[in-house]
Amino acid sequence: MSKGKKLGLLATLLVVIIIVLLGVVYYFVVSNDISVNKDLNKQASYPRALQDVTPALKPSEIESSPKATPPKTMQETTTKPSITLDKTLAPKQSTKLATPKPELTKAQKLDALHAKYIKTSHYKKPMIVIIIDDVSSRVHERRIKSVGLANLTPSLFPRQPITPHTPEIAKDFKHYMIHLPLEAGGDYTDKSEWITMGESYRKIKKRIDEIRQDFPDAYYINNHTGHAFTSSKKDMLRLLKALDKDDFEFVDSKTIASNVVNDIGKKRGHFFLARDVFLDNDLDTNYIAKQMETFLKIARLRGYAIAIGHPHPKTIATLKLYKDVINKYYNLVYIGTLDDFLREHVSYYGQKLEPDK
Repeated sequence: MSKGKKLGLLATLLVVIIIVLLGVVYYFVVSNDISVNKDLNKQASYPRALQDVTPALKPSEIESSPKATPPKTMQETTTKPSITLDKTLAPKQSTKLATPKPELTKAQKLDALHAKYIKTSHYKKPMIVIIIDDVSSRVHERRIKSVGLANLTPSLFPRQPITPHTPEIAKDFKHYMIHLPLEAGGDYTDKSEWITMGESYRKIKKRIDEIRQDFPDAYYINNHTGHAFTSSKKDMLRLLKALDKDDFEFVDSKTIASNVVNDIGKKRGHFFLARDVFLDNDLDTNYIAKQMETFLKIARLRGYAIAIGHPHPKTIATLKLYKDVINKYYNLVYIGTLDDFLREHVSYYGQKLEPDK
């Protein structure tokens, strides 16, 4: 066989082998795809079969359908009484949210309280006087006026080295009185120019004349300190004589309970007005409010009362808080107005007024 024929047979054999190998590879690839598709068809047909057996339920049917429960234990098999509530008897819940009531302010609470209190009083509007002691500066003047109560009675220190401008300040008040320093006694001292115990009538009269000249519109004087002085009958008689000459009326601050002012008034047949309550001996807001309530209670029981405070910020704040209550349920007047009224209706200070309702 020639060399050319041998090469042709070899080439033909190689072609046949390649064709056979390609056929084998094709066979395995195709058969593998078929098995994979069968597996996928089986997996896909499983939920399909479930859907055929269990039809889809509507939401309403799901809620009403019985729910599977786990098997009961021995304890759970014991029957328990059951209570079935009738839906018609069940309280209906409002779909509307309740609107919270606004919380009352302090002033509104006070108004409600005194509206109740005044109903138990024998007096429609009890008369009250509020004296503001120790007034000596423009700051004090502004504080008093900031309260908004028209008839507060400021009591100004006389002109002296530590309070030289009080005569000018007095001109800006419609009504005012004088806060006269009297000797306190004991170890108490301050920078005021006191009228001292044992001082001659002439010296006392000279001092009162100066006050009259500085304060031509003042007609009432109350004592600053004076614990010892107001407890001395001789000294008080000399002072009252000088006050009478210059047309001043004395108001007892009652810095000490055992003074002789009331006894002198009884003997003279001319009673003196006197302080009932100090509002701010303690500069605590709650204390001042408590004293204010005590003061107003006395007024409701008796028909009138006098309180003394000072131009401290906390006292001023409390007066502002009570402003509407005072205007609505009480009759705040100047010291002179109360004095004129009581002289016609009572025989001594502290005596109850006749009921007016």
